[in-house]
Parts: sequence; C-alpha cells; structure tokens
Amino acid sequence: MLWYEQLVESFLGLIRRLLKKQMPKEKIGRLIGFIRTYVYLGDSQLFHKFEEEIKLIIKNPAHMGIYEQILQIDKEDAEERGKAVGKAEVVTNLLNNTDFDIQTIASLVGESVDFVIEVKNKLHT
Repeated sequence: MLWYEQLVESFLGLIRRLLKKQMPKEKIGRLIGFIRTYVYLGDSQLFHKFEEEIKLIIKNPAHMGIYEQILQIDKEDAEERGKAVGKAEVVTNLLNNTDFDIQTIASLVGESVDFVIEVKNKLHT
C-alpha cells in the first residue's frame, strides 16, 4: 500500500471516529474542507476514492448535515477569495490611474497598507 493510500485511509478513519464521538458537524466539515484543499492525496484516482468514501460516510442519515456544512464552508471560502481578488483589482486600478498614496488607497479599499504594498509589488514583477 502506498503512503498516499495510507494517508487517505487514515483521514477516513479519523473522520469516522470523530463522527462516532459526535464531534460537531461544522468542525468535521471544516476538517474535510481542509483536507480537500490543502492535502495532496497523490493521483486523481485516490482523491476520487476519498471523495466517494466521504459521500458514503455523510450520506448516512445519522450524519446528514455535514454535507451541507461542507457546501457552506466551500461557499464562504469562495466568497472570501472573490472579495480578495476584487479588492486587489480595485487597488491595482487606484495605483495605476490615480496619484493617491498607499495610505489613502488602503483607507479607501478598507485594507491594510501591507495589502496595498503587496499588490503594488506584484504589479512590478
């Protein structure tokens, strides 16, 4: 068994144990979302296996609600990423089309000076 397969089995076992111990569904949903987003599970076949097993686990009537939690978390994450991209675009436009200083742009956009500097540095690379 490859270590990726062991990793998938470990994650699935952990999720089953957390469900058995009645861990709050929101926390389990966040864990699943974290694994999906940040953990490399090898080839797509293993990732597909992980997804299918998760579906089987949470389709159990006793665990309904976790899937909805995961969808909500994914939606919130996408909204946050969208807001960040949108703010970066506004900052870019202000940097390119106005004579405002960094502090003023940060204030207008509602972001930190560091955020504006980061966007500005990306423009010059």
